[in-house]
Amino acid sequence: MATGENKAKFEAEPRSPADRLDYWQEIAQYLGREVRTVQRWERQKALPVRRLSGEGGDTQPRVFAYKSEIDEWLARQSSQRVFPPNHSSGFPDAAPQLLRVAVLPLENSGGNPETEFLSDGVSDSLIARLSQLPTLRVISRTSAIRYKGQPIDPCVVGRELDVGAVLAGRMVTRGNALMISLELIDVRDDSILWAGRYNRGIDDLASVEEEISQSVVEKLEARLSGGGRTRLPKRSTQAPQAYRLYLKGRYYWNKRNGDAVKKGLDYFKRAIDAEPTFALAYAGIADSYAMSVFNIMISPRDGLPKARAAATRALELDSSLAEACSSVAFVKLFYDWDWAGAEREFHRTFELDPNYSIARQWYAMELAALGRHEAAVRETERGLEIDPLSLSINATSSLLLYFVRQYDQALEQGLATVEMDPSFFASHFVSALALEQMGELEKARTEFRVSADLSGRWPLFVAGYGHACATAGDREEALRIVAELQDTSVRKYVSSFAVAAVYAGWQDRDLTLDWLEKAYDERATWMIFLNVHPYFDFLRSEPRFQNLVRKIGLPNAATPGVPQKKESLMSRNSKR
Repeated sequence: MATGENKAKFEAEPRSPADRLDYWQEIAQYLGREVRTVQRWERQKALPVRRLSGEGGDTQPRVFAYKSEIDEWLARQSSQRVFPPNHSSGFPDAAPQLLRVAVLPLENSGGNPETEFLSDGVSDSLIARLSQLPTLRVISRTSAIRYKGQPIDPCVVGRELDVGAVLAGRMVTRGNALMISLELIDVRDDSILWAGRYNRGIDDLASVEEEISQSVVEKLEARLSGGGRTRLPKRSTQAPQAYRLYLKGRYYWNKRNGDAVKKGLDYFKRAIDAEPTFALAYAGIADSYAMSVFNIMISPRDGLPKARAAATRALELDSSLAEACSSVAFVKLFYDWDWAGAEREFHRTFELDPNYSIARQWYAMELAALGRHEAAVRETERGLEIDPLSLSINATSSLLLYFVRQYDQALEQGLATVEMDPSFFASHFVSALALEQMGELEKARTEFRVSADLSGRWPLFVAGYGHACATAGDREEALRIVAELQDTSVRKYVSSFAVAAVYAGWQDRDLTLDWLEKAYDERATWMIFLNVHPYFDFLRSEPRFQNLVRKIGLPNAATPGVPQKKESLMSRNSKR
């Protein structure tokens, strides 16, 4: 927000209306980038963006910029060689350096929805394979998939995702015949670095993926070091039917909703039935249980032992699987509360695949829970470098700011994520959390209701609404929410943490602690945030609360890991 001094300065420097850009969309359009990229530049590279409090009591920040200031900033970046020629940040001229590459979804030229899982699966597999090369930064699937079904201009994609190369192509299937054509494009000048065309049978799909990824790696390595030398390890089964079942499993798992994850889990199990030593399928099972627990679709005690068993078996079969290693870290973090063990497994994951963005997100949550907030912010920033359009990581970035009581910035980040996709329920939830702590209770209640309805009455989001009602003194509505949660628990898992959150709204010490102790017994995932969540600040001196914190292995509850300085974590991180 701008101070009075800043406002006076603005007024002392009159500008032409034509020089002004209002809102993130206009600023991004002027720069020819995505909103998310421009917001990251503001944090990391001091892009000159101004803010003023909205009028009429509106607490949401108003964002604007001046073209002349942006032009000066661009000139400085160019002189400092932040951007290589033609504004591509992905292909440095000097070697060896890190290259940024995007693998776009293959066009399913046959138009047959029954083979959609094949074209998506090939794209996902290429991302996974290329991610193993330490000199590459490969954009994650969740950002690349946004371009599916759209006309693609590689140079525009390069600017939007900050990459130097784009791998794009199409797939045609006719019966058992498979044709894949691909081009690796240098986005600086739209030149073709490599092109390949493959005519095989569907049963040869796994070997074709290995051949394509090796060709791309050799071409990109030649760009860096004068010749391709890295041989990527084989990561697939020799059983074609098992591999197709695995691709179907990933196709549904990537949808990330409850029914689709269950369907994906079934395909992974069928893949193992077809090939009992298929390591990737075991990793898929582990991912399915971990995602179901993370999204609070099943209880930790029901899902995470199964995730551990599947991940352990996957690593026994193939110790190089970052996906399985990340699932082990997830179990150690959210179920065992083995902080040191989880951190070791996360670091091992990053050694195997530095581009695994979801592991960056989970590791950031561990760091935040332990009060290591600046390190947590750095991890989300690394995750967003890999996956700039990830709604989930963007929402997590807002949540971390909320945990350190930087509510205005948490709100700004939450609203920016809403802007990216208004249907994404988690962004409304984190925005509501910040609004509530800022005293905007009615606005918070509205956002909590939106998040709950969009999520299909996800209990944690319903509980957020109940907490806001209790905080506002609406005891009747808060008790109605408690009744809804308890009624829902008859049909499906409802975390006791959610019920505790409602009682925390009117600061009922005994009932809040009673339900938190039940949540401890359940190994509820959100219990890792017990020491940094503002909901429970009123309990920090309570012996029962301190005992819970001690059993979980968190730092001293009386002194949660919240920075004492008021300076923004984001701004501090951007100065490095």
